[in-house]
Amino acid sequence: MKHFVLAALLLPSLALADVFLQSRSGRVVRADAPVPGFPQPRVSMRDFAGIAAERFTVIPVSGGNVRLCQGALCLTVEGNATDTAAPVALASYTGVDGQQWAFEPSSVSGYFRLRNKLGTYLDAVWSGTRAGLPLWTWSSVESDSQLFRTLEPFTLTPSSVPAHCPTGPVDVDRSGGLVSVDFHGSPWVHLELELRPTADRRTLEAETVFDAWGTDILAALHVTGRWVDTVATMPGTRTIGAFPVNMESEVRFRAPAAGFEFGLCADGEILTRVPASGPVRLFELIGDTGNDDGSNDWNCGCDAQFRRADFHPITVGLE
Repeated sequence: MKHFVLAALLLPSLALADVFLQSRSGRVVRADAPVPGFPQPRVSMRDFAGIAAERFTVIPVSGGNVRLCQGALCLTVEGNATDTAAPVALASYTGVDGQQWAFEPSSVSGYFRLRNKLGTYLDAVWSGTRAGLPLWTWSSVESDSQLFRTLEPFTLTPSSVPAHCPTGPVDVDRSGGLVSVDFHGSPWVHLELELRPTADRRTLEAETVFDAWGTDILAALHVTGRWVDTVATMPGTRTIGAFPVNMESEVRFRAPAAGFEFGLCADGEILTRVPASGPVRLFELIGDTGNDDGSNDWNCGCDAQFRRADFHPITVGLE
């Protein structure tokens, strides 16, 4: 019964709790895609992505043990083998000992070991820590790959990054008064954004970098900007224990020329671009305008500028 009590302390809610299983190495347990010749999906240690294949439902069974399932499939010692080095996979639950697991205390605070009813422990092959290693059973060694904690899945959509005014023109002496330069046509635009946790892992920040270059070699106009914005805060006092890797989005393109525009301030067309990957759903910006495109007046009016970034929902693991 001590294992049941420990699990209740480590999990937000033991009964039917959805959790990520993160090892002390920082990797998480993930169900792999089916492989020809293997009827049961294998499991391995992977870099966190926050996807469904990394979520396990903790379901209490008799004797203070639990089963760890994804739908109808549960974490299983293949063949119900009592030996070490037995592969671990997902299989339909039948109640055998190789499908019943206990959260057993470890000597490392905040971490436990997963011992099956056969008496062996969940571990990565050869107690390795690199991403992609399959899971098997081993004797108790308390390596980082054998120590686990649970993280609560939390899905959020970060706030949009607001408009920002770039600095420009680059390499222009600002001491002599107002300077204003035109792109002279279609500028090249490079826009990238990285989403990441802050040092205290309580908030998410977005670092945006904007660059636009004129295509007229005589004009040599370059405007640029780099900004960091807080776009999400975790609930209560919770902190981020796992965050997806490669949370970067980027677009590069040649913006259309604005042509002649009437009025004192020809702001140009707002362009929308959808990056191929990463956390950003869409970018909005202004490239070429019908007037000069970069100035040192510290005012975005009439200039090339960053307008907005919207995000896809993302899932993190909360401590």
